[in-house]
This record gives sequence, structure tokens and C-alpha cells, in this order.
Amino acid sequence: MLTNESEIKIETLGGDIFLPQLDLWLDPRKSKENAYISHGHADHVSRSENIICSSETAHIIHKRFGIKTNAINGIKMRTSIQVNHFDLQVIPAGHIVGSSMLLITNKNTQATLLYTGDFKVGPSRTCEPAEPCSADVLIMETTFGHPKYEFPKREEIEANIISFINNAISEKKIPIIYCYSLGKAQEVSSIIGDHGIPFFTHKSITSMNEACREIGVNIPESENLDQTSQLLGSAVICPPSASKLKYLNKLENKTTAMVSGWGIDESSKYRYKVDKVFPLSDHADYNQLINFVGKVSPKTVYTVHGFTNQFAADLRREGITAWSLFKSDQLELFDKPSKS
Repeated sequence: MLTNESEIKIETLGGDIFLPQLDLWLDPRKSKENAYISHGHADHVSRSENIICSSETAHIIHKRFGIKTNAINGIKMRTSIQVNHFDLQVIPAGHIVGSSMLLITNKNTQATLLYTGDFKVGPSRTCEPAEPCSADVLIMETTFGHPKYEFPKREEIEANIISFINNAISEKKIPIIYCYSLGKAQEVSSIIGDHGIPFFTHKSITSMNEACREIGVNIPESENLDQTSQLLGSAVICPPSASKLKYLNKLENKTTAMVSGWGIDESSKYRYKVDKVFPLSDHADYNQLINFVGKVSPKTVYTVHGFTNQFAADLRREGITAWSLFKSDQLELFDKPSKS
């Protein structure tokens, strides 16, 4: 058990985060009695008995995974519920539609804990950016918590995506864009549709686009993709798994791209086996992570996912108490940071 300044106890059990005073698990991988779910990606969703999440995520996980609505307590963004003597507030996380962070306040002591889940602080076409708020303890994801990850400006990436598509269409090729069905697919649909380019979507993306429209997200309409679709003059958006579809593999006049923050790595297009990778991410990059910590101004930081040791060590160099929540940290010998 981790005890800390917040007086909100944290336990790590079987690779999951548990708050014993609230009997609450944070994004557990398996079913629990009580769970907070930060967003609708499969690696964060469990079929727990009682789920707390944003109202948007409640709709998405019902549509995507068939989770019964009577098991879900969907809370409007920036509003809260009470659990024992704790206040639980969901705040926009900027990761995907419906993604939220959880701010917990001990009403007896006013101690606070902020759990980010996956988050992004930059602009988005389909969700609000993460809103940093003051907290004593910060549990944060550090997927891109290494200095080498600094993303280009979003406007530049979007322009490159549109240029790729327009060039392909002018050369009588079919541009196929691979991205995950929930999150990135809605962003790409909005980018392409807002530029007036007709596009087809794989059934999994069509379904998620419609689910997001049902909760008020403005996403352009598309044609449904199947093996009879006439694709010339249009773009195609598919999940990465669709690269195995026979009727797409048979297309000789196609050009392919992947949309992923990992596109910042030079080798990414060979790993994804595509012609181009666009580094549009739904996570914060290294500098954004650093700035986020500064705005939260926590007494203690715990890192989860990605470069947890690296990022925690970088924070300690700046005089911030920080530890990887699930990995062992090796203490460094370094001078205290200059005050100048």
C-alpha cells in the first residue's frame, strides 16, 4: 500500500490501481465490483458490476461492448458524485470522445488526487482538451514520456494528410488511411470530411462514428465500405486489421497510410507496412506532459504506461517527488536543479 500526502490510499494489485477507502479500481483490466473507466478503448474497459465514467463514455461502452446501462453510472463532465466522504469529479481528458480524468477530494481533509487515464492537452476536432487542475497527488500516463517524442503542429499534420489524399486521387490511386476505430477514426473522418473529400468507412468505424453523433459530436457522413464499393475519387478509412481484407489487398492502385503518434519514429512505416505514417496522436507528447505536471503542481507524481521510469527520473531531476507506480525506480545521483 502506498500512503502519501493526500490521505487517499493507493494500492497496486495484480497490475491494477485500487483505492481501498473508496473500494474503487481505476481502469482495471478485469471485472471488479466497482470501477472507474476513463474512456472506451478496449484496454481500459472491464465488465465490472458498477462502473463510474463520463456520460459520453457510458454511451460508447454500451454501444461498443454491449455493457448494460444499469451497470453504468454516467456523470456529466465537470460534475461530481459522492462516495463515502469523498467527492469524485470527472473532467475532460482530451484523449478521445468521452475520455475523462478523475479528481478525488477527501472532504474531511480537503486532500486531492487526480488520475488522468490517457490524456491529451492539445486541440482536437472531436473532444475537449485535458483540463489540468491542482491536486496533491497525480497519477498520470506517460505513453510518450521520453524527450525524443515532440509532435509537429497539428495544422501541419492535417495539411499533410489532405495533401497525401489529394495527390493520390489526382494520380488515380485509392488512398487508404488506417487508424483505430474509436478515437483516431473520428478525428480523421472530421479532417477528411471538412475538406469536402468523399470517403468510405469500414463498418467498425461507421458504427463508432454514429455512436459519437448520437451524443452530439459533429462527424461528417461517409459511405459504407464493402467489396462492391467504387473507391476511385474517394478516401478510405479502415482499422489496421482491415489490411488483411482480400478485396483491399487485391487493389493494385492503392496507396496506404497509418495515423499514429508512433509515426514520429522513422522506422514506423516499415513496422506498419504502409507508404506513409502521420504522427497525429491522441496522447500528450513529452513537453506537454512536463507542462501538465507544472500546472497540476502535485506533491507527488506516480507514472503509469510507457516511459514511466524515464519520466519519473526527469521529474526528480527538477526536484519533484515522482515514482513509477508499477516498476522499480533506480535513484540517480545528480545535482539539485538551479533556482536561477
